[in-house]
Amino acid sequence: MVCINANSAMNPVFQGNGKLCVNVLNHEQELMARHFAGMTGMAMEERLASHAGKKVRWRSRC
Repeated sequence: MVCINANSAMNPVFQGNGKLCVNVLNHEQELMARHFAGMTGMAMEERLASHAGKKVRWRSRC
């Protein structure tokens, strides 16, 4: 189940696109998840800009 906050600035984008990609993170990525979920108090533009061009390391088993 995926729930999108109706008040989210991205909600109209999700609704208009008709598709959604979900990334599943492990417990070691909780800080990143909280950051992009808006739990750090930063505006969306700041959240995205702070990671622009940076590689994100992950261990994929897919």
